[in-house]
Amino acid sequence: MKPFSSPVWRWSLSGLALLGTVAVPLSQVHADPTRAPRGTTGQVAGKLILRFDDSVSAQEKRRILAQVGGVVKHTYSTGWVSVQVPQTKTTSALKALETNAKVMSVEPNYRWKLAPDPRTSSDSTAPTRQSRALVSGPVPNDPYYPKQWALQKISAPQAWKTTTGSNDVIVAVLDTGVFIDHQDLKNNIWTNPNEIPGNGIDDDKNGFVDDVHGWNGLESNGNVSDQAGHGTACASVIGASGNNGKLMTGINWRIKIIPIRFTSDGVATTTEAFLEDLDYIVALRKKGVKLRAVNCSFGAPLSDLTRPLIDSFKAVSRAGALMVCAAGNANTNIDESAFFPATVDAPNIISVGASDYSDNKRSYSNYGVKSVDIFAPANLTFAGISSDTSIHDNGDGTSIATPVIVGAIGLLCARTPSLTAPQIKQRLLASATRVEQLRPYAKDGLRVNLGTLLDNAVHKISGVATTTQANSSRPIAVAGISIYLDKTSGTPDAVTDSRGRYTIYGVKGGTHTVRAISGISAFGTSIKITLPTDKNAEPVTATANFATQTPSSSLYFIAGRVLQTLPRYQSQPRANIDIYLNDSPVPFARSNEQGWWKISNLPPGAYSVRAVDSQTGEVAPQQDDVVLPLLAHKSSYDPYSPNGYVVTTFPLTDHAAPSVQNVNIQLIYTPDTAPKKFTGTLVDNTGVDVADFQFYRSNDDTSEYYDWNSGKWLLALGTAPSLHVEGNRDPSVNFDIDLPQLDSGYSYELDITAADVFGNVLNYGVPFSVLDSSASAKSAPPSARPKSSAPGS
Repeated sequence: MKPFSSPVWRWSLSGLALLGTVAVPLSQVHADPTRAPRGTTGQVAGKLILRFDDSVSAQEKRRILAQVGGVVKHTYSTGWVSVQVPQTKTTSALKALETNAKVMSVEPNYRWKLAPDPRTSSDSTAPTRQSRALVSGPVPNDPYYPKQWALQKISAPQAWKTTTGSNDVIVAVLDTGVFIDHQDLKNNIWTNPNEIPGNGIDDDKNGFVDDVHGWNGLESNGNVSDQAGHGTACASVIGASGNNGKLMTGINWRIKIIPIRFTSDGVATTTEAFLEDLDYIVALRKKGVKLRAVNCSFGAPLSDLTRPLIDSFKAVSRAGALMVCAAGNANTNIDESAFFPATVDAPNIISVGASDYSDNKRSYSNYGVKSVDIFAPANLTFAGISSDTSIHDNGDGTSIATPVIVGAIGLLCARTPSLTAPQIKQRLLASATRVEQLRPYAKDGLRVNLGTLLDNAVHKISGVATTTQANSSRPIAVAGISIYLDKTSGTPDAVTDSRGRYTIYGVKGGTHTVRAISGISAFGTSIKITLPTDKNAEPVTATANFATQTPSSSLYFIAGRVLQTLPRYQSQPRANIDIYLNDSPVPFARSNEQGWWKISNLPPGAYSVRAVDSQTGEVAPQQDDVVLPLLAHKSSYDPYSPNGYVVTTFPLTDHAAPSVQNVNIQLIYTPDTAPKKFTGTLVDNTGVDVADFQFYRSNDDTSEYYDWNSGKWLLALGTAPSLHVEGNRDPSVNFDIDLPQLDSGYSYELDITAADVFGNVLNYGVPFSVLDSSASAKSAPPSARPKSSAPGS
């Protein structure tokens, strides 16, 4: 188990990153208030955030809160509420509410801390303006425009032939605020037409007093002035006034930007500040403010965020605003390590990665073929505004790529104001440029293109390529087939994936011919497609499927073996394992008693081999890729060559992790009633292999772990020492652990990590507190509060 820790927020123009809190699924009845989430620097005394069960009446809510001296300060649109309690009773109120069955979840109002990121060096150097071809279009007279190479890269001048923006289009920047009086931004800052400045009255009845230009959730007022510069830099990318002879050029020369601030000094913020800001966005939409998109140039690992924040982002999406989110700057695959808010499961979220002048992924940029929607230029993209009168020219990171997409949305809405959020997202992706070197990093390798975005008669063509085995009716999806639009050679417009699928983006209206090529031969017959030419027409997704049957003279086979791999044991063959090709819906082979399988009559092409247990549905953890060569008159393929012989492993057969039984421990103690021992039983049907026990405690001043060898509490600067128990592979293992003296004023947690003989892992925590009060809480069995049984949780 991991120790208590306090990593910090990070931000700079290379990206704002939220680091380290623990997510609590709402399906778990209560949060765990005894252990501070990683990444927080403490809690705001006297403040809690909770959610009642939906069946609880308003009168009952008041009664429950009165028992802890609490009152509701704010009710959010998501159902979560901010509660004020006496500052000296914050911890006891948290404990009492956590044990109340009518409270679904409760957590402190955590403090967060921001700190500068290290500067990332340039991946590539943009050539001088004189050495590159320019996209024709309006040329603004702003002095820094020649340095803004990304405007040429994304064809902004071509888009400006149609529109340079509109004051009727509204977007928001959720960040550190904005210098609203800056000479290059002041004309593009939104003003609430229904709010009278400084009168202390909520004139427009949206629930926020004096929100003249936006909102400051940290201070709960309308002061949106930027003291850090990050939010202003993002706003300048979106909408620095163009062609005014001053400083730089924004993507929109005219637009309205709403500054929404969650930090006052670029250093500190709270969960409550975020919730209030997100609720403000929902309130604006409900009051009829046509807020199109919100720039979110920050993020955090999704597993480390609190549930109220996730719910609030989903609420903004439901309200109809697009949330354009930075993918992050850790060079991490966020398909595997989810990142908030870029990977929040909501339809109106757009995740943005950062590319360079040569359309390569910036080295720091996070990526994911499922999670990242689109890339945009970042390195030296814009001369970002850094104060109320000056600029700097070293903007970098997904923080800067993200407002490029918000700016693109602004231009599109200026051109076609009637579009809904889903339509905007569809057109943004349909018109993007597919870049081959970005394909491993984003959906279809897309990079934003303003020129084609503003040409509304832009569509996409999708399809699948399949082949049929000789003497069989089963189609096989074929990967690696080149798809050409209106040509037969050169760089393909798309290549089929492991499921045989492809998509061509940014196709203009008119009649087109689509061809599929395998090697140098045609794959199936060419297909003609006619797409609408009306620029006001909705984007169309046309279908062009290709199918063929390969002659028997060029068929091959793939053979392999399925093995059971067990920790500390020798591998064993597995029978009755189904083998699938290219994510086919039906298996093509099944392993025998020795684990062997074979698939015959396969045409040349790329194949992905996947194995599934036919009895349990368990999927093998590895997926092998096989390429069959384009050689004629070869009747078979050597199964022992590097690509022809596939070994698929199944590491687990027991699907249940060990469990803990016979545990008797309460949640709250006094020094007199604190336990002297911790006893129980570890149970597993395949036998417990090993078990480790770790002990932690914390209060407002320190976090410590217990050293079983020295018998002392030590400052938690690393992983806690473990009390190690060998399970000897027995079906059940009893434990009887002597505990040290437990002092008042601490929250404790005893953690168990146990593994069975197949490597299934149990992570189990027993939290409890020792209070000064002699009153003891009612017992709550910890078996109702198990941690995840997934390895590494």
